[in-house]
Amino acid sequence: MKLSLSLIVDVCFSAFIMFVLTFVLTGYFIERRFAIAFSVILSIPVAMIAYKKITEKKKTVATKKIEREKIDAMNAELSLYTQTEINDLFFKAFNKGGFNPTRKNGAIYINAKKDVVLIRYGESGAKKTDVVKAFNLTSANSKAYLLSPSFSDELLSFIDRFSGSVVAVNDKKVFEFLDNLNCIPKSKFPAPVAPQTKERLKAAFFDRKKAKNFFLFGFLFLIMSIFVNLKLYYIILGSLFLIYALILKLFGTVS
Repeated sequence: MKLSLSLIVDVCFSAFIMFVLTFVLTGYFIERRFAIAFSVILSIPVAMIAYKKITEKKKTVATKKIEREKIDAMNAELSLYTQTEINDLFFKAFNKGGFNPTRKNGAIYINAKKDVVLIRYGESGAKKTDVVKAFNLTSANSKAYLLSPSFSDELLSFIDRFSGSVVAVNDKKVFEFLDNLNCIPKSKFPAPVAPQTKERLKAAFFDRKKAKNFFLFGFLFLIMSIFVNLKLYYIILGSLFLIYALILKLFGTVS
């Protein structure tokens, strides 16, 4: 990853938090010059860890974002296909993958006609009736693979009742399968990208953007400890804010 201004600021920010924390905690027990030296020494490995963590997180987020965009584009394209066109696409993919596919009852049979694949794309996706149909198409010692962009918790619980005879295959696994075989459907029209959904609770407590706010709170409390009687209270509270700011900077989510 290229060295950017934001990365330098984040690394320096993390190191400075450790410097302040160490200096505040050691300044009461050793001479100031030694406290400063000790704080600098501890800040260096924190800066190295921050660089590693932040670069890895940014790479992971960028990779997942690109992959999600490709999956959403595939879903949008398949939603425009008729069921016949979808079956044609997957029949070609299974044939290319050496599964020896055959067609029957609107489904695709693979692995010497033992396992069955039922594909349900579009706005509604898979339903309970599709699960039942997939199960009814199976025979002894065979499985039914139900392909759909997503599955609700209720539908997954319903699928679990069939003791492994029906397997839910979401859009991520479908994309990996088609991508490995170079069978991703070509875009006929500009595909709208589905908006990214975020976990509200995680975003509220682990957003890296909030690190600077908690740093300011912590730094302010430490400054206030110089002028008030309850020094220990302000030092502890300020230190906790700084620690939380460091945690957010190193492990928080990147939006």
